[in-house]
Amino acid sequence: MLVAALLTARLANDAIVPVPRPDDWWRKRHDAVIARVKQGNSDLVFIGDSITHAFGGDPQTGESFNNRGKDSWDKFFGKYHPINLGFSGDRTQHVLWRLDNGEMDGVQPKVVVVMIGTNNIGSNSPEQIAEGVSAILDWLRAHQRQAKIVLHAIFPRSPNPDNWQRRKVDATNLLLEPIARQKHAIYLDIGSKFLDEYGVLHPTIMPDYLHPNADGYAIWAKALKPTLDRLLGK
Repeated sequence: MLVAALLTARLANDAIVPVPRPDDWWRKRHDAVIARVKQGNSDLVFIGDSITHAFGGDPQTGESFNNRGKDSWDKFFGKYHPINLGFSGDRTQHVLWRLDNGEMDGVQPKVVVVMIGTNNIGSNSPEQIAEGVSAILDWLRAHQRQAKIVLHAIFPRSPNPDNWQRRKVDATNLLLEPIARQKHAIYLDIGSKFLDEYGVLHPTIMPDYLHPNADGYAIWAKALKPTLDRLLGK
């Protein structure tokens, strides 16, 4: 009875059940990623949702927001031949499906940067989201043993610190730090760099209070660079 109850509880968390999305553009981007990783020649892979997707880089699949952070991407990461596995709208379960279906086959990066979970905020608890992120780290540990993993805290969203979405992001991040430590990943929380002294997120950095603009991507790139330089030795 206890085993059955635990299994039922686990299956109730859709954040850990790999699933694809039906969107045509999503399938085409998935195919483009597979084609790119088969070429190898990359020290650095980013995995995430629209926040990562809009940073820029390969593969180029034609989405209108794809290169919002391109200048910073090229300036700070270009020498590592990075690959962008960010897909707009993805949740943890979609990343798990993509990884299970070839998106890291043929490439052996030295570093994998992960930030995922903000799209789970509306439908999953912090504990469920953390379990989804943990499952992604487990996959990477099993299939990309050579890679150092950098796990970003989920970026702040919504203008004010007392907003329910911000609080839920914060609660999730509190769970992610010990998970990263347990999985031998580097936990990097740069969320405060997007906020003012009162914890307010301004539209000059994230116009929709979720996605960075070019200035926001520059903040991200500069904050990540020292860690990448240390891990990649360049």
